[in-house]
This record gives sequence, C-alpha cells and structure tokens, in this order.
Amino acid sequence: MNLDREIKSAIAAHGLWRSELLTAIKTMNSEWTPEALREEGACSFGRWAASCTQEEVKAGPEFHECVEAHRRLHKVAAMVLKQALSGKRDAALRSIDIGGDFAMASMEFTTSMLRLGQSVASGAE
Repeated sequence: MNLDREIKSAIAAHGLWRSELLTAIKTMNSEWTPEALREEGACSFGRWAASCTQEEVKAGPEFHECVEAHRRLHKVAAMVLKQALSGKRDAALRSIDIGGDFAMASMEFTTSMLRLGQSVASGAE
C-alpha cells in the first residue's frame, strides 16, 4: 500500500471518531462495542501496520511511535465509548474536548503519522 495514501486515510478515518463518539454520547448507543474499538487491528491502518513489510518504513523510530500512538488512540476511544454507553456523558465530553484524553491521543496519532511520512520521504531523497 502507498504510504502517503495510508497516512492520509488513517488520519481521516481516525479523525471521524470524534463525531462517532459525540453521537454515542448523545444517544448512548453505538454500532461498536468498547472491546471491538480497543482492537487496533480493527481498522485498515492497524492491519497495515501489523503486516507492513517495508523495512525502510519499519526500521525507524517514527513507525514505532505511530504504532504506539495508534494503540493509545484506540484505547482512549474505547474508554470514551464505554463512558458514553454507560451514561457518563460529562466525563466522555471532557475527554473529546480540547485538552482531553481523546483529543490529545488523536493529535498525537496525527502528528506521529505526519512524522512517519516526512521521515520516509526524506530517506528516499
């Protein structure tokens, strides 16, 4: 898979989770369970990262930072979904708001993905 396309796709897909979580907070309902959301292999980026065979990508610390940031984002999203489904609306909203756990994990994931893309691009020059 093309790394640039994978990065853009992963950032967009994970960015949509904020609106999905907001809906779950408002309705106390979701097609996802917290357990399913916690699984980082449940998304295309997680599957790609687990099966990545591009040594030039996997060799750098940026790849490992992305994997860790991705794992944290799934863990935090699962926690927020669990709060939303159990009626802990205020706690869930704090997490997705600016400075909250989900917002910070999302920003960390996006930043690490961009760093990975830059690292691979600069290594190709």
